[in-house]
Amino acid sequence: MYRKIWISAAVAAVAAAGWTTTIDRAGAVTSCANSSGWNLCVTVPDGVLSGEVPVTVTATGTGTPFEVAVSWGTTSTTATPLYSDFEAPFSFTWPTHRYRDASQWLVARVESAAGVAGAPVALQLTIDNGNDTQAPQNPADYAARFTPRVRPGDPILAAVGDGASGRTRSNELADGINASDTAALLLLGDVYERGTRTEYFNHYGIADIDDPARTSNWGRLASFTLPTGGNHELHSTSDDGTADYWHQRPLYYTEVVGGVRIISLVSECARVGGCAVSSPQYQWAQAVLAANTQPCVVGMWHRPVISSVEDSTAMQPLWSLLANNGGDVVLAGHTHSMSFYKPMNASLQVGQPDSRMVQIISGAGGHNLVSATETDSRVQWERTRTTGTAYLTAIGGAGGSATALEWRFADATGATVNSTGGVPSTGSVQCTPGGGGPAPIYTDDFATLFGWPGSVNLSLDATQGSTAAPSVRATPTSQRAFGYHDITPRPTVCVRARVNVFSNATDAILLKSRTATGGSLGRLTINTARQIIVRNDATGTSTLTGVTLPAGWQSLELCTTVGTSGSLRGFLNGVQIANVTTNLGATNVGRVQIFDDNGGRTFDARMDDLVIDVQPA
Repeated sequence: MYRKIWISAAVAAVAAAGWTTTIDRAGAVTSCANSSGWNLCVTVPDGVLSGEVPVTVTATGTGTPFEVAVSWGTTSTTATPLYSDFEAPFSFTWPTHRYRDASQWLVARVESAAGVAGAPVALQLTIDNGNDTQAPQNPADYAARFTPRVRPGDPILAAVGDGASGRTRSNELADGINASDTAALLLLGDVYERGTRTEYFNHYGIADIDDPARTSNWGRLASFTLPTGGNHELHSTSDDGTADYWHQRPLYYTEVVGGVRIISLVSECARVGGCAVSSPQYQWAQAVLAANTQPCVVGMWHRPVISSVEDSTAMQPLWSLLANNGGDVVLAGHTHSMSFYKPMNASLQVGQPDSRMVQIISGAGGHNLVSATETDSRVQWERTRTTGTAYLTAIGGAGGSATALEWRFADATGATVNSTGGVPSTGSVQCTPGGGGPAPIYTDDFATLFGWPGSVNLSLDATQGSTAAPSVRATPTSQRAFGYHDITPRPTVCVRARVNVFSNATDAILLKSRTATGGSLGRLTINTARQIIVRNDATGTSTLTGVTLPAGWQSLELCTTVGTSGSLRGFLNGVQIANVTTNLGATNVGRVQIFDDNGGRTFDARMDDLVIDVQPA
């Protein structure tokens, strides 16, 4: 246990040139200094501090500071964030009882829009709430804290991010959502500036799930809010107010609200072990989609895959996963405007037979609205420099399972927001019948190679395809050419694809099953006479099927079942051509390979319309 002491701010300020410190008769201590041209003053009660402490911050000068940033740490130049404000008055309440006891420095600065910090104004203070060893944590009872509101008719979901920064327009938007018929708020990230406990307390407001008598601002909506983390609140874990505020809700999770499957994912990939197909988040989402039975599926995360400000390429694998497995709408924030895009497929293409998932950006929650417009031809509707919220109506959701989603953007008064040219912000999508339950594990039309990390000597052929170009092409010359896709390990996995082998001067593997760690289980191969072979890689035994692969596009399928009574089944154009029963061991199938990972191969082949499933076609 540290020794609890209190050092007067007046004493601490003696060593710091430029600070002026006074202690008035009312028992308050004030420190002032010039910070980026403003006379910045900070006033706190004198003595050891506890509970909710009023901190008065004033900035006097010409104009208005872009940001006043306050930190709390071990030195007078500390950068550990505590609170940021973007609109006068800059004063706030410091919930010291939510922090560990300490004798440290409270430091304030004026910062520019470019993030340049002015000179500090500092006070050395002691907080003491009996939290000797750690800050208190709310219990992990998030599941019991979320209660959608019941309203007449089909449920309405509000979706918005990038708002809680203390600005008046942001709080007015929260008022409008609270007054609407919203059943649930989908919060799309960013509580400014770092999502600290003090910023949640002031900017977001005390949560109604904790103190309904004193709840305010966005906190009045907490009981019916599903949050997703933004780059601001997930930027640092030094003061992880997000986990505490939301009662330890996981960073990625799923809920069914209004008959809609909602899947909340994390676009700050480093916080969750990545966003690639091999990441825990991807594998979890894949399992959720495989088990889903709701026709309407909505994904939500913070950074959009495409926008006028930033394209998040890191989220493209998860976009593709949703698009290929029943996803209807993806909601995102981060770009401080409102827009929605034309229906797109897994490869972000519009106008294709499988182009059906819509991206909606709702980042106009009120903080620093942008004027940059989207020049991408895929955007369908956009409005900038206006605060607003997306409202999605779950058509049929009142009966327990929605069949379509309709949306519009509205301002704080509830009025529909039109584009600058007067076009209403309305749209709709029909949801996939039957939901994602019967959907395959993974599908790929090879418009890109997103799903095949570490692929070797593979390329996209824009001139060839099974039903439509492009396709993936392997043309090794005395070398190898292959790619693999990781899946959640399963005892039975079937992989089928349309294949066109133009030539093969050597044997060529076309499809292969592996364990999650890369152990080989089985394969479909053709020899130089184009005869199809099933090989048990566990024993090294090959079985000649007696069937020749015809020229042109053909459907091939390999089904692998592990276990002592395992099997390898081969199919050509839907007809079974081999059923090899064998002991394949107890390790499940966790990886699918296309083409040949052996050296010294020479062949020319294309593949398209791949499907990974748990049963044959």
